[in-house]
Amino acid sequence: MNTLFSTGLINYNLDSINETISKYYLTGLQERTVPAQNELSVTFELKNIIEENVHDEKKFRDKWETLLLELKLLTNKKITGTTTGLYPCFSCIVELNQEKINFYKNVQELHVFISFLGPFYSIIGIDRNKIIKYNQIFRTVNYLMVSPEEEFKEDFLKLHEFIESRISGIKFVPFFINRLQTPDLHILYTEEENKILFHALFNNQIDFNAPFIGDPYYRNEDWLKNDIADTDMNMWRVVPPKRPEK
Repeated sequence: MNTLFSTGLINYNLDSINETISKYYLTGLQERTVPAQNELSVTFELKNIIEENVHDEKKFRDKWETLLLELKLLTNKKITGTTTGLYPCFSCIVELNQEKINFYKNVQELHVFISFLGPFYSIIGIDRNKIIKYNQIFRTVNYLMVSPEEEFKEDFLKLHEFIESRISGIKFVPFFINRLQTPDLHILYTEEENKILFHALFNNQIDFNAPFIGDPYYRNEDWLKNDIADTDMNMWRVVPPKRPEK
C-alpha cells in the first residue's frame, strides 16, 4: 500500500489511516492525473459524510448531541459543542479551570475530536489567555497539553476511557501522529501551507505551532505493528517534558 507518511514510521501500522485518507482526499499528484469524475467522487464522499453527520438534524441530535450531553454528565463541567458543517468531525470544548483578574482571563480546557471518517479520536488540552483592553480582544495560547498530566489528567482520562467504552473499536490518535506532515494532501477547508494529518481527520482549529507539554507518544503502543508491540515497550516511549519553572 502506498503511504502518505515517512518511512521513519516503519514500526507503526497506519494502514487504517492511509485507507481513510485515500477514500476521502486527493493528493496534489492525483489532482493532476485522475479523471474529473474520480475527483468529483472523492469530493462527494467527504461532503456526503459531513452532511450525514451534521446536516441530518435527527442523526446529529440522536448521535452527537446525545454524546455531548453524556460528556457533560460525565465531567460535570461546562462543555461547549463546536461541531460545524465545515469539518469531518464531532468536536467540543470542556472547560476545566478559569482565573479572571480585571481584564485578564486564563482558561484551561480540553478539546475533544471524534472523526466522521474513521474510528479515530483525539484529546488536546489548551492553556490560553484572553485579554480585553482598549475595546479589543487579545487571545494567546500558552501551551498545549498532549497527554493526561497535571491539572488536565483527571478529566483527560475520564474522557479517554468513556469514549473508548462508548464507541466500539475507536482509537486515540497520539499527538505525534496528528502532526505528521501531509503537504500534498488537498484539504478543501484549510489554506494552511503546512498541512498535517490532524487537519484531514479532524479540523484546523488547533495551533500545532504552539509549545506543548506532555508525552507526544501517549498511546503510541496502540499503533505499533504486532511484532514490535510484543517487544519491550519502553524502547518506543519518551519521557514527557516537565513544565518549565516559573
